[in-house]
Amino acid sequence: MAQSETDPASKKSSHVQKVATTFMTLPTEVLEIILKEAFRDPCLQTRLVESFNTLSVRIALPQAILVSRDYFKVAKQAALQEGSVCLAGIPRRFWHMNVRPKTSHPKMTVSPDFHQIQHLTLQKIESDMSPYSTKNLKAIVKAAPRLRRLVVQPKFKIWLMYEDMSPNSVELDRDAVDEEMSIPLNDTRSDYIKRKFEKRIDKWPTSYDNMDWHYLAVALLAWTTRNKTFEVSLEVNVNDLVDEWHLWTVKSSTRTHALAIVPGRNNIKYAENGEPEKIIAMSSSLFDDMCNSQAGQKRLRRTRAA
Repeated sequence: MAQSETDPASKKSSHVQKVATTFMTLPTEVLEIILKEAFRDPCLQTRLVESFNTLSVRIALPQAILVSRDYFKVAKQAALQEGSVCLAGIPRRFWHMNVRPKTSHPKMTVSPDFHQIQHLTLQKIESDMSPYSTKNLKAIVKAAPRLRRLVVQPKFKIWLMYEDMSPNSVELDRDAVDEEMSIPLNDTRSDYIKRKFEKRIDKWPTSYDNMDWHYLAVALLAWTTRNKTFEVSLEVNVNDLVDEWHLWTVKSSTRTHALAIVPGRNNIKYAENGEPEKIIAMSSSLFDDMCNSQAGQKRLRRTRAA
């Protein structure tokens, strides 16, 4: 008996091919709607490919689209347009190269696939010796002219702990935290988080040594240069200082004009793409003020010249 008739992998591959062929016979409009829903919001990681002292930033496409040539063509477009491309950290094999000065960065090229993406996330940096210099970050964002949303996720955190031993401190009450990490978000705690968030972003124009702010500066420069045609979102983790539990993520964007406090991974209320536990109103000009202040203008000019 032929191997193809007994091999489960061969049978599965044959079945997938038949399904894909049938799927491709659907009307174009119906096919596009199905694919857009199928690839909505997945995180597409990038990967760095090194060749002759040049790093190429490429998008790792989902294996699910590798079925047939015709299916790949239409599914790839849907995946790139509907998915969120997450700028990956530095591969471990690259770390040993980071003995050179911080001012020396490798030449970087960007995949043409970035031209189709609409959602881009600049994730936390794993090393200060990053290949993502300001110049390279600008090239990556520039390569995505169809952006609808640009998310900045800096490395720094808001630490939920008291600053002094005063009675008004907001130290986490560990006796009130059960085994399932059911953590109350009272008004005192949410106000503290809001103040810490505002205090952090006040520093962005003058913190030149912190690479986190290079990410935000590049995002805001692109936002203002493109006449604010896409949304910029800043997302910061709130962690417990003692055990480093990820309790919440706070999110504020140019579209919402609010601070959304969403349960973190160590919070029992956590859910993938979960709803905010609390929404606090923020100034509608928050991001405009960040760009229009004297220090902000100076930072943007410096970023443009980099």
